[in-house]
Amino acid sequence: MDFLWTLSEIRTPFLNELFSWITRLGEEIIAVVLICTIFWCIDKALAYKIGISYFISALLVQGIKITMRIERPWIIDPEFKAVPSALGGATGYSFPSGHTQGAAAIYGTIAWNVKNIWIRTACIAAFLAVGFSRMYLGVHTPADVAVGFALAAVCTVLVCIYYRGEEISRNHSLVLSLVVLCGSIILLGYSFYLYKSGVIEREYVSDCCKAAGAGIGCACGFYTEANYINFSVKCKNIWMHILKVVLGLAGVVILRSGIKAVFGTSLAVDTLRYVIIIFWVLAIWPLVIKKFFSVSPEQTEIVTE
Repeated sequence: MDFLWTLSEIRTPFLNELFSWITRLGEEIIAVVLICTIFWCIDKALAYKIGISYFISALLVQGIKITMRIERPWIIDPEFKAVPSALGGATGYSFPSGHTQGAAAIYGTIAWNVKNIWIRTACIAAFLAVGFSRMYLGVHTPADVAVGFALAAVCTVLVCIYYRGEEISRNHSLVLSLVVLCGSIILLGYSFYLYKSGVIEREYVSDCCKAAGAGIGCACGFYTEANYINFSVKCKNIWMHILKVVLGLAGVVILRSGIKAVFGTSLAVDTLRYVIIIFWVLAIWPLVIKKFFSVSPEQTEIVTE
C-alpha cells in the first residue's frame, strides 16, 4: 500500500484522465476488437496464439481471485481513495490484476511474434503502461499487477513455443482446445462449489461463468474453424476488410445485448452467452467470411498482380 499512497500524492486531473484512457487497453472490449480484427483480416495463426494465451491466463486469474479472495486497496485501507472514474471497472477481488493479465497476453503475444521493432516496442510499452495505470488509479497493488503479468507471460511463452508454425495443424488445435476446455470446466465447477459452500458471493461466480463460457467458446470455435472451416483472411480490397469487421463486431454486440435482454442474467445465461459470442467470433462469422468475403487461390493471384 505504501507505493499506492506515493502515487496518490502525484495525481492531477490530467494524469487521472490519461491513465483512465491507458487502462482501457486492458479491457474486454479492446481485446475483442483487436483479436477479431487480427483474426478476420490479418493473421489467423497470430490471432489464435493471442486468443489461447488470453483465455488460459484469464481462467487462471479468475481461479486465483476466488481462491485468495484479496479485497481491493480501499477496502484493505479505508483511508485510501482510488480515482473515482476507475471504480466502475474495478469489480471482483483484487488479486491478481485482470487488466494487466489481458494486456500482457494480447500485446505480449504480438510483441513475441512480430519482427517490426516499432510494433514490438509499442506493444511492450502498452502492457507495461496498463499495469502501471492500475496502480496509479489505485485499484490494484504492485503484487496484483506483478502476478497478473507473470501469469500472462508464462502462458504466452508456452503457447508461442508450442505453436510455432504459420499453419494450424489438427494436433495443435486439438491439444490447445482441450487445455482451454478442461480449464473452463474446472473453473466452473470450482466456482460453483465455493458459491454453494457460502465462501463467495454470486457476483464472483458470475465473473467466473463469463470467463469459463468464453473459454468453452474459444475451445470449440478454435477446433471447429481450424479443422472444418479454414477460411482465408484475404479479400479483394480494404473495403471488404472493413465491412467484415464492422458486420462481425455488430454481431458480437447484438449477441451480447440480445441474449441478456431476452433471457436475463442468470449464471447459466452468463455462461452460455459468452460461449455463443466467442463461437460466433471463431467459427460462425468465419464461415460467413469464407462464403462471401474470402478470395479463392486464383483470385488471390489476380489481386497480388
